[in-house]
Amino acid sequence: MSENKKISPIVYVIVTVLIGFIVWYVAFYDSDNNDSGFGERTTTFSEPRNTSHSVSYHVTGTAKHASLTYANETGNTEQRGAFLPWEMKFKAPTGQHLYISAQNDGKTGSVKCEIKEAGLVIEKAESKGSYVIATCSGSAGN
Repeated sequence: MSENKKISPIVYVIVTVLIGFIVWYVAFYDSDNNDSGFGERTTTFSEPRNTSHSVSYHVTGTAKHASLTYANETGNTEQRGAFLPWEMKFKAPTGQHLYISAQNDGKTGSVKCEIKEAGLVIEKAESKGSYVIATCSGSAGN
């Protein structure tokens, strides 16, 4: 003989609540941020994204004139000729590639390049001779 057992309505309520909680947990819980998934999320950075740095390029030497190639304030490459000494100042966001090369346009002399950030030299180079090139590179904020 088999006995029919009826499940109490309270068991249905408990099971339904548990299943609802599991579905909510899987759908909305964000384990990376440990929040409930509702409302605004914030991300913390070690350094703000919009941080800018005072950068300057300097080209000097005994050469009178040089051909320059450099990454400008927008990160694009520019080329120009310049009488020495030459300098350019601008603001660069953290991580922007910094680059300048100077080629002596004469048969004698030297060219020197420097990249400074907040007045401190972060890269420098010098070349001596006819048509030589001095190249400096780095990253803003590093």
